Amino acid sequence: MLIVALELENVKSYEHARFTFTPGVNAIVGHNGAGKSTIIEAIGFVLFDALPYTAAEFVREGAHSGLAAVTFLSAYDERPYRIERRFGASPSYAVFDEELQRRICDGKADVMAFVRRHMLTDPSVDLARLFTDALGVAQGALTSAFLEAPAQRKKIFDALLQVDDYSAASEKLREPQRLLKDQIVEADRTLAAFAARLEQLAPLQQAIAQRAQEIEELNISLARLEHAIEQNQQQLSLLEIQKATIDALTTQVARIEQTAQTFIAQQERAQQALAEAERAAAVVTANLAGHDAYLAAQQRQALLQERVRQRQMLLNQQAQIDKEIALSAARCAQIEHELAEVAAAEALMRELADAVRQQSVLEERVVILERAQSRLTELDRRTATLETSREKLAQRLDVIRAGRERALVVEAQEKEATQRLEELRIGLEQMREQVVWLRSELATVEEQSAALQDIAAAVCPVCEQPLTAEHRAEMLTRNQERLVALRRQSEEQQTVLSEQERAITALETERTQLQREWNKLPRETEEIEAAAGLAETERELAALGAERRQLAAEIADLLPLRRALADLNDPRSRSLVASSRAAQRPTLEAQLAAEQQRQREAQIRSAAVEESLRAIGDLDGDLQENAAALREHNPAYQAVLSNRQIAESLSHRRSELAEVEAARQRTTAELAAMRVELEYAAKQFDLLHYQQLLLDDRKMREELGGLSAKLTLMRKLQAEDETHLQALRDEESRKQALEAERQHLAAKEQALEAIRSIIRQAGPYVTEAIVRRVSEGAATIFGELMQDHRRVLCWEMDYGVTLTTDGVVRSFRQLSGGEQMSAALAVRLALVREMSNVNVAFFDEPTANLDSVRRELLVQQIMTVRGFNQLFVISHDDTFEQATQNLIRVKRHGSTTIVGDVTE
Repeated sequence: MLIVALELENVKSYEHARFTFTPGVNAIVGHNGAGKSTIIEAIGFVLFDALPYTAAEFVREGAHSGLAAVTFLSAYDERPYRIERRFGASPSYAVFDEELQRRICDGKADVMAFVRRHMLTDPSVDLARLFTDALGVAQGALTSAFLEAPAQRKKIFDALLQVDDYSAASEKLREPQRLLKDQIVEADRTLAAFAARLEQLAPLQQAIAQRAQEIEELNISLARLEHAIEQNQQQLSLLEIQKATIDALTTQVARIEQTAQTFIAQQERAQQALAEAERAAAVVTANLAGHDAYLAAQQRQALLQERVRQRQMLLNQQAQIDKEIALSAARCAQIEHELAEVAAAEALMRELADAVRQQSVLEERVVILERAQSRLTELDRRTATLETSREKLAQRLDVIRAGRERALVVEAQEKEATQRLEELRIGLEQMREQVVWLRSELATVEEQSAALQDIAAAVCPVCEQPLTAEHRAEMLTRNQERLVALRRQSEEQQTVLSEQERAITALETERTQLQREWNKLPRETEEIEAAAGLAETERELAALGAERRQLAAEIADLLPLRRALADLNDPRSRSLVASSRAAQRPTLEAQLAAEQQRQREAQIRSAAVEESLRAIGDLDGDLQENAAALREHNPAYQAVLSNRQIAESLSHRRSELAEVEAARQRTTAELAAMRVELEYAAKQFDLLHYQQLLLDDRKMREELGGLSAKLTLMRKLQAEDETHLQALRDEESRKQALEAERQHLAAKEQALEAIRSIIRQAGPYVTEAIVRRVSEGAATIFGELMQDHRRVLCWEMDYGVTLTTDGVVRSFRQLSGGEQMSAALAVRLALVREMSNVNVAFFDEPTANLDSVRRELLVQQIMTVRGFNQLFVISHDDTFEQATQNLIRVKRHGSTTIVGDVTE
């Protein structure tokens, strides 16, 4: 894998920055606090999901969200990809194909899987821990893990090497094993329940067989009873046929008797209706002549009413025409009056023509001068504004110039404070290194003293010579004096160190205050802009003054012109009113001609209506004569109307009476014959025998119902027992299957216990193998770093580091600062090679706590490390500038980090 570029947006002290990286060594240099470590943290956050604090704390102060994007060449397919991670508000995490310009995947799980595949890293590797504890160890923490106690080292490196996964796996298998045991116990409990229920199987089979015999006997009894009921039913059927015949004949006799009574009543009503029709026919014959005369008078009345309606319509038309003639005459008079007003308006227009022309000339001149007056007012307002602005600009320029002088002083003070701070920090690092060395020496001497006090020791732990009592006492005395001196020196050094730290803190506070003051002071561009603005304002004021003098001379004639215009009394408006009135002449003349034409047409229609009225004549006499005729013949007309319908039914009434008399005679004959037939059928029917058969049938059917109900109940019980029997047989089958399953579970539980035992025993062997491979790789890298393969580095099983030189073994605490740094680098680089295929490494301030000679030596050693395509080194000094393939400078300017030029 090769990291190509990094882009930051609103990340800690970066507003926006882009970094490009090359194969080989990429050195990132800048003062402390400039933002160097942020670059490594961003790469770790995007590629390894590793961040030493929350994502919200990674966002630049004042921003809502930040963005970090890494472009890299894949070790899987050697193609470029870009991973973008937005954090803070609206977080997102996505991978883009740079060549295809499309999104490949998003979401933390998918992105991490993509990174593992393209780094050629095992899916089980914890990328965040790999970065934190091996690839990108934080500043100052490179050697700290090896100075910890064995228990703490085990906690750190067990998780990194994933050797604690064996014990974790063994513990994870404990739950499945417990589950299997629970399943076996549950199977035993279920088998016991099965055995208890299956005890009912034999008694149930015996009860089913006995009930089957009883059901068979009931079926035989039911068959005999059903046969007896069938025979009894046949006799009943014959008697019921005879009874049905008698009942039918009885019903017919009763019906015919009712019909005969009905015909008697119909005959009486028919005779009455015939008499009524004969009386009505006599009345109609007597009044027929008067009825016809009344109808003739009604026809004459309809004709007379039509003539009355025509006369009223003509009278209405005459009234409407008279109204139209009167209105038309009034409109003609109004139009003639308006035409006289038009003539007067035309004369007024001719009188005002000269005055209108004079008004137009005066108004044009007044408009021009009023515009000049408005411009003059605007110039006065603009001039006042510019004069105020000129005063403010002059005051601001004075303030800026004073601030610029102060900025030069503050900048010099800040540079001086920065230089002093760097000197103090270098001294502080040297003091800390001395303190660490003193502590290491103390620990070494204490270990030697403890070894000397061991009476079983036969060899001196210092000179490796035979240990006599005198030599032991001498060495203990010397070590005690050495311990006192070292402790006193350590306390003195710690006191000086505390004073130096306080001095650095005070100086940092002073420098921060100077930086804040410098950030608030004006820049040179502000002075240039203020001076330019003042000059531009003065030029504009001069131009406005010249224009104002010219306009003041022009508007002197404005007042006389306004007076002359007022004296004219606005002739244009009066002329426009007159013109509007005169324009109505064609319309009024057309209206007058049309109205006169309508008046003449109305007079013609009035004459025609009068002629039609004379043709109608006098209707009142004819109406009175016809009304008398209607009154005279109305009684005869009403008598005919009341009796005509009944009279017309006379022939129908006679026929109806003849039909009713014939039907009555036929019904009487039929009734006599039916009574004879009924008497014969009644003699043939045996009522007592029929009633006995019915009684026998009811008793046998009741007995049949009882037997059927008993048989149904027994069949239901039999079905329930058979179902229960089948269920018990099914349970017997399930019991057999469960017994087999229980044996299988027991075998699985035994196998799982064996697997857990193997895993528990494998953990230490795997750890030993991994540590041995890492130790061998670290020894090789350490020899390359130190350019000395005679000294053998070893990473022990307790994760401690020892160095053997000419047969003498020294612990990590006994090593010098340069040896500790090289040993820590060697072990961590070997870990990276062992745990992943990632050929990229990060070093954050690897030369910390080293003097200039050791820094130069360590730089040359790091450059010679083989097996890594790309190295990232962070440094606050210029140690790496001459030995790097890619140099990136960063500088803190106020609260923002600025990226310098990148030099190949």
